[in-house]
Amino acid sequence: MRKRILFDWPGLWYNPRDQYVLSWMPTFYYHEATSGFSPGITLDWDYGPYQSTTFRLNYAEESKDLFWYVNGWREPVQIFPRTTFHYWAFQRPGVSEYGGEIEKQWNRIYGRTPTHTFALGFYVQPDYDSTRATPLGFYTDGKLGIGYLNYQTSLGPVHLNLNGASTLGDLSTWSFNRLTATGTFSAKKGRFKFNQRFIAGKIWTGETGVPGQEGYNIEGNSSGDLLRKNYLVDQFYGQDTLFAHYHMPGEGNLRGFVGKGERGAEALTAFSSEGTFYKKIPKINLGAELAAFMDGGLFWDRTDLSKGDYTKRALMDAGVGLRFDVSIFEQGLYLRIDLPFFTYSDSRDEKSKVDWNAWVISFQRSI
Repeated sequence: MRKRILFDWPGLWYNPRDQYVLSWMPTFYYHEATSGFSPGITLDWDYGPYQSTTFRLNYAEESKDLFWYVNGWREPVQIFPRTTFHYWAFQRPGVSEYGGEIEKQWNRIYGRTPTHTFALGFYVQPDYDSTRATPLGFYTDGKLGIGYLNYQTSLGPVHLNLNGASTLGDLSTWSFNRLTATGTFSAKKGRFKFNQRFIAGKIWTGETGVPGQEGYNIEGNSSGDLLRKNYLVDQFYGQDTLFAHYHMPGEGNLRGFVGKGERGAEALTAFSSEGTFYKKIPKINLGAELAAFMDGGLFWDRTDLSKGDYTKRALMDAGVGLRFDVSIFEQGLYLRIDLPFFTYSDSRDEKSKVDWNAWVISFQRSI
């Protein structure tokens, strides 16, 4: 089998079926207060649509730490068709983890009926560095082991996901079970588009509670999602204001409560609704979108973990926003700016508030 070595240019997408491809590109972390500058390299080893392995290595000049990351998947099409085996392990700044997953796709009639995707997996986080993990929302006084079963499918414009998870005995300091259902809906007419998201979930736990990285955040900003982005792990390289106003969609997804210190939940039912008007400017290859949105939900938690009494909160936000997308070297770039000027909370003295200075940014779509 032929082999080829390439620089991983943005938008390369070179993935032939008749050769192995090794692509490389530089990478780095930078966090002045701890590890300093951490240069490194990323290597991708790919063979068509059948296997892929990513290896990343960074060395911290100040702390002398070695950060590494390995992630891969294999699809043995001759033995297990439409079945993918995933594996990963890493020592990122703040968190170490290893895990694996088996994913299976199935259709009653291939290509003509909805695709059903099942996944069975686990992940273990044996230790943490509190100086880097705590700002991302991780509880660091313990270890964590999770097993999970995931199901997803799409029915026209509706996408559904059901996830069940449970801690793995002695591999976890905490003990809990979690069941979460999410769904999205999208409709478009001309330049107008409507997006809807809903989520409902419940966590069953005892006096140990649930760590922040596994509970339901009101605003989104899941710890696991933040960990996947180097610029968020490094807290925007010292730009604390940007980090404090960043919104990673997910979980409760109430973007108006980013940075407000609202405690998480053990159960929730929430929604996000968004209407947009999109305009493409071909001369500069720029897309611009004007949006109006509303997020809201009910959230339950216990202030005293030794008791079964739950406190219910009703929260909501609304506002307007701008989105921009552009393609550079066939690599899509996206920026979202939201102004959630209205918030409501039934647990504060002034239930409804209007703050015209409220803003969040993101490089991810809200729904």
